[in-house]
Amino acid sequence: YDPGTKPGVLVLPVPGATGDSIRAILHNDFDNGDRINVVAKDGAVTLYGTAETRTRREMAENIASRVDGVKSVDNKLAVVAGS
Repeated sequence: YDPGTKPGVLVLPVPGATGDSIRAILHNDFDNGDRINVVAKDGAVTLYGTAETRTRREMAENIASRVDGVKSVDNKLAVVAGS
């Protein structure tokens, strides 16, 4: 856990540029209502946690999939209003 990360966005572990890039983008684009955990390993990214809307869930997946080095995204985010 990086103490400088905005609450609600957690990247475990942070393997080089891929994890750092996802963390930076989610930090800027998502607020505390979205509880997103990201695991990135060898180009495979898994998103866990909750998003407030289906649109935000899809947005997180699209953001992660566009990061250099990402080969696949497994989106396990649950949509929970007010999460």
